Amino acid sequence: MFRIRRNLLVASLTLGGLLFVRPAIAQSRTARGTATAVTDVSLSVKVGDRDMTFDIDSKTVVEAPGAGRQTRAAQAAGAAGIKLTSVIQSGQPVLVTYNEANGRNLATNISRVSSAGSGGGSMTESPAAATGIVKSVTASALVVTANGKDSTFTLDQKTLVVGRGAGSATAAAGGRIAITTLVSAGDTVQVSYSPAAGTMRATEVRITAKAR
Repeated sequence: MFRIRRNLLVASLTLGGLLFVRPAIAQSRTARGTATAVTDVSLSVKVGDRDMTFDIDSKTVVEAPGAGRQTRAAQAAGAAGIKLTSVIQSGQPVLVTYNEANGRNLATNISRVSSAGSGGGSMTESPAAATGIVKSVTASALVVTANGKDSTFTLDQKTLVVGRGAGSATAAAGGRIAITTLVSAGDTVQVSYSPAAGTMRATEVRITAKAR
């Protein structure tokens, strides 16, 4: 079973019908700083003495107080989700997980945080990531096949599952849901993980395409 961290619900963003295709990338990074400009398709952040801009798409996950409630209200009104500008404003400290591709920064996760940190912000490398097809999934393990090789990832209550409808399904289940309800064999996923004691612990499982 999995829970939303700090009672924050994953929010899906709607971009007025625009859809950006995100390529599979093996390594992601994080940037912590202060938001300086926010639109529905981009976020600018002051990270220390560096200005950074991140592209936002329909798969970008936002974690902020009230994001889940606003998403449910928008969906009840017939909208696909909420806009970034409704939960993130200029001047607020944020933590952005992103991938680099073709000279652009693609935000995969945006979290409101308590401060930008010392020095006005920082950048770090995120855990490694692997993309492939789900071979099997249980409550404690996920096996993914890529290039003919199987990789096994351990799962725990801190593993975050991201995908279309994941936030709504988790909310409907009372904030906790089995990963086997969201992830199935044949799904295409991107798994962010951290090596630990000879195992690979999944920190995030992002469903990029459901099995047909």
